[in-house]
Amino acid sequence: MASPAVLRSPFDVTDLSNKREVGSDPGTLWSLSSQKPGYGVKQLRDPDLESLWQSDGVQPHKINIEFARRTAVTHVSLWMNVKRDDSYTPTKISVKAGTGWHDMTEVRYREWEKQDEPYGWKHFLLSSSSPRSTRDEEDEATTTALNSQASNGATEDLKGKGAVLAPIHVWVVQIAILANQQNGKDTHIRSCLIWGPREGSGSDVRGIAGRREVESGSDEEEEDEDEEIGGGVAAVGTGLKGLHMGSAHSPWRAIR
Repeated sequence: MASPAVLRSPFDVTDLSNKREVGSDPGTLWSLSSQKPGYGVKQLRDPDLESLWQSDGVQPHKINIEFARRTAVTHVSLWMNVKRDDSYTPTKISVKAGTGWHDMTEVRYREWEKQDEPYGWKHFLLSSSSPRSTRDEEDEATTTALNSQASNGATEDLKGKGAVLAPIHVWVVQIAILANQQNGKDTHIRSCLIWGPREGSGSDVRGIAGRREVESGSDEEEEDEDEEIGGGVAAVGTGLKGLHMGSAHSPWRAIR
């Protein structure tokens, strides 16, 4: 008798088979609060990690994403390189989302202490139940727990408090850089991707079943699922090894 298929969570960042990069959807508009000439949206979205966005103004520095239609999103992925960018590297990041610029709500917040200098892909869960995290919490066990939650039909969150990890459905997303290493003024982000469930994949059933509009994040702390190996992310299954980008790797190849 064949074993039942495992239903994987669209919030598992190590598995790209059940999600897609929605930032390139037709009609999606990207804008920045400021930019140094030659270091703008094009460079931020370029798969080459040698390119980057550099702000050129006062904090907070913002990345604005406006969709042409109501879009389900699960998380944002940012590539940061403290080894190259030093004081330009963010230490406090807030993600807001809403149906318009007038009603945006903070849905994720992450902060890095000096000893936890950010390097590689950093992921920000965008769930209706994602809490505000007051520190950077790297715990690969979260990914396993998310997979277990999806396959077992669990309806409680990772801490058993009754929340369901569900994609949020939004028109706008704003990523704000609130502070940098060593109190640096301007910021560097080398890549920004935004993800949503892959339609018709069957892998987003439990997330979609619990769908809700954007809600305010709580003040609780939650484990996040960054997984790093050497210069990037964990090469697990069909996952983010496709996002471990050097000259030969592209996120667009990984999700095609």
